[in-house]
Order: sequence, then structure tokens, then C-alpha cells
Amino acid sequence: MKTICCQCQNGGLTHLVGRRFEAGTGISDHIFEAKRPIRLQNYQTWQNQASVFNDMKIVAIVGVPLLYDDTVLGALIACELKPGRTFSDRDEAMLKC
Repeated sequence: MKTICCQCQNGGLTHLVGRRFEAGTGISDHIFEAKRPIRLQNYQTWQNQASVFNDMKIVAIVGVPLLYDDTVLGALIACELKPGRTFSDRDEAMLKC
């Protein structure tokens, strides 16, 4: 089974770098499969959460694929831990740049 690994982090108190989870779970898998961004305003109610992140209270999440010649090389994902905060079209567009 393929695994996905968190490679970098900026901010937050919980150390995420090096965490691994099986492909087929989590937002990054959906980004790899669809080759398009995904934005969830209420991550806690989403049924495909990666259990490796259960210790985090993710409120909202946005992710975009990192593409080269229509091949997904990775995903850039931003998480919000503050209640009431969501991601906008503008936030998603900034990640795409």
C-alpha cells in the first residue's frame, strides 16, 4: 500500500513533519485523484479524515495539487484550527500561485 508523508510545516504547536498515512485517506488523496483543489469549511464532519491527524482539531482545510505536465507531484494544504475561520476563493487562489 502506498503511503503519504507530511514533508513540511509552518506554524502550529503540533509537530506534523514525518507523519505517514495510507493513500486512500485524507484530503491529499482526493487532491491526487481529482487533480484539482478541494476546500472543506467543516473538516470535522468530513468522513474521509486521515486518522493520523485525529489529535488536531482542524476546523477548515484547503488544498491544491502541485502539477507538472498534468501529473500530481504533491499537494499544498493549509489548515485552520480556530473555530469560525473558513477559507475563501481568494485563499485557494493564493495557494495555486
